[in-house]
Amino acid sequence: MARIYIQHRNNRNLVLCCDESYTPQVELPAGTYPPRNKAFYVGIPGGYAGVYSSPQGPTLFMLVTIRPIQR
Repeated sequence: MARIYIQHRNNRNLVLCCDESYTPQVELPAGTYPPRNKAFYVGIPGGYAGVYSSPQGPTLFMLVTIRPIQR
């Protein structure tokens, strides 16, 4: 299974590890993981959002974890 590493937009010390369909898996320290060109991500409350280039044009991806409301 191929892994894709995407550079954080503001923090060059972080990369986001994604599977081949660009589903975010885990945030890792940068350094030993070569980031993909023309792609970046940012952290959002509960997940990640980012964009990468594709033959069809820019592609947005998001992963948000929804937590149930505690009553």
